[in-house]
Order: sequence, then C-alpha cells, then structure tokens
Amino acid sequence: MVREIKFRAFVERDIIEGWPAQMHPVENICWRNGGLIAVNLLPCEWIETKWVTLCEYTGIKDKNGKEIYEGDLLSFGGSKPVSVVYEQGSFGFEGGFGFVQLYQKQLNDNETWGEVIGNIYENEELLK
Repeated sequence: MVREIKFRAFVERDIIEGWPAQMHPVENICWRNGGLIAVNLLPCEWIETKWVTLCEYTGIKDKNGKEIYEGDLLSFGGSKPVSVVYEQGSFGFEGGFGFVQLYQKQLNDNETWGEVIGNIYENEELLK
C-alpha cells in the first residue's frame, strides 16, 4: 500500500508572536548532514527543530474521515484512549494484548473503527 508522506508539527512554545503552542501543518522539512534542522510551517517562516515535534501521517483516516497522525489519541467506542506511535516498523498503539498495528485493526474491526479525539501534546488530560 502506498501512502501519502506528510507531517504536522507541534510547536512547543510561543516562539513567534501570535503563534500559540499548538499543532501546525508542515510545508517543508530541511535536512542537513543526515539530521533534521528546521521545518517550514504554514504560513510561517523556518523554525529550528528544537522547538517542534514532528508527527507523521499514518496514511489512515478515522471513522469520521479525519487523518490519523503519530501522537493522536484514538477512542474505540468510548474505551480509554490510546496514543498512536511508530514501533516495530509500523504505526499502531499498545492494546490489552501488546502492540496493535493500525492497518490490521482497521481491516478486522471496520464497523467499530476508532476516532481521533485529540493528541498527546494538546490533550494530555485525556490519558488520565
């Protein structure tokens, strides 16, 4: 399966006047000498990566058609939310029986597929 490669970034503090600490779309990423050094947020200028956390798109949408990114919180029918991570070569979450791949969960449980209810950066309280 080929998926669209894109990112969003959580800006960890108000580094630009009028831009609160929140998620922003990413337009470009600058790599130098094998390392990530800056991201270009829409419609902002380049920002050093020490102030941002990149979240990659999983290529999957929730039951409402919302894109699921690394760091998102998913709820499955009112269950305790789980956070999306990249582990073992795929996107997934820790379930009651270990790591659950998003692609496999979506294929097996299409009628009870989850929904994005927030993310771990802006909605920590949902994990408590």
